[in-house]
Amino acid sequence: MLQGDGEITYLQTAVRNPYACDLSPSGDALLVRSVVRSFNEYGPLWVVPVIGGRPVQVANEAFDGAWSPDGRLIVFAKGAELYRVARSGGDPTLLMKGHAFIWWPRWSPDARNVRFTVTDPTTQKNALWQVDSDGSHQIQLKLGNQF
Repeated sequence: MLQGDGEITYLQTAVRNPYACDLSPSGDALLVRSVVRSFNEYGPLWVVPVIGGRPVQVANEAFDGAWSPDGRLIVFAKGAELYRVARSGGDPTLLMKGHAFIWWPRWSPDARNVRFTVTDPTTQKNALWQVDSDGSHQIQLKLGNQF
């Protein structure tokens, strides 16, 4: 991690093959996926404190995830499904089930909705979608080269 003075400090973690998905809004923790075999496979999703402490597993299988603006919730993607879970872990809530691979979810600044990329498995074209943070009102945003 880069310190305020420009010095790099390496984060030690017990999470195997960590891939950083997002930094918490307060900067105190990373959202990390453990790459078990291949980068393109699902892996456990962890909250890893940056100043020491034990990682907390928040999902058994995920591909990508993001912190809510207040840092209390996490949204994560697994296949065509989008979930929400508390920072402390617990049972994830299914927000929506889409029709294709979901990745790169990101909260709106007011936390009212989540935007994410969907990749068509046949054409490999991407589309940007949005869903309300309670899972309602799924819409595709029209942005050009999409399926």
